[in-house]
Amino acid sequence: MRAWIDVAIFSSAWLAAAAAALTAAAARAMDCTPDPRALGLAAAGTLVVYNIDRLRDVTRDRRTRPARTSFVERHRVALVVLTAVSALVATVTTWLVGPAAVGLLAPVALLGLLHRRLKTIPYAKAAYVAAAWTAVTVGLPAILAERPVHGVWVATVLFATILSNAVASSVRDHEAAARRLGTARTLSLARACAGVALLIAIGGPERALVALPATALVALHFFRAEERYGLFVLDGALIAGSLLAIGLV
Repeated sequence: MRAWIDVAIFSSAWLAAAAAALTAAAARAMDCTPDPRALGLAAAGTLVVYNIDRLRDVTRDRRTRPARTSFVERHRVALVVLTAVSALVATVTTWLVGPAAVGLLAPVALLGLLHRRLKTIPYAKAAYVAAAWTAVTVGLPAILAERPVHGVWVATVLFATILSNAVASSVRDHEAAARRLGTARTLSLARACAGVALLIAIGGPERALVALPATALVALHFFRAEERYGLFVLDGALIAGSLLAIGLV
């Protein structure tokens, strides 16, 4: 079982599933039918961006993420193939969606390519990661929908929830905000972000989205600064919350 979990989290497939699930949940919250093109593009793009980062950053990751680094080194060829195929899928899907997708995703792709340098800037990493994920998971279904509703509210809930995940990830990696604030304060900040997201979700027009920050808060409550906990449980909370939100609509 653990071997399969390692494949899912270290290949970025788990993150890709989170991106697709968040996109579907955002679409439902905006009263839209989830479009397969949006789900596929969110998942494929996530695979490309994160695997490129992991393939390029093996040396620096060896200290903070030894298990993932070992996996990447053992399966480098397979990851390169997966990334190339995902890039092809993302390119074709973007072409099918049209110019609006290009305009939305171009800045996100640029951030992804610069991530290796930007992620060392204190306090910046969590904010731009959350902004990029929100742009994709809310922007893509909004572009493809005829009459999306509650877009600003949905984007706010997702941004604050994803921000809580990104802030907590800095504790696991010993970088960004955690270097300045320390573990306890950084976790408090992450929980505060999820709490704000929960309050905004409760006060919004579609209560089903409450499930997303709620599951994030549960994962943060039991947080452990372990490599697999962060990659599997924290990111898995985004999947679980999204699926619950979809089921409750």
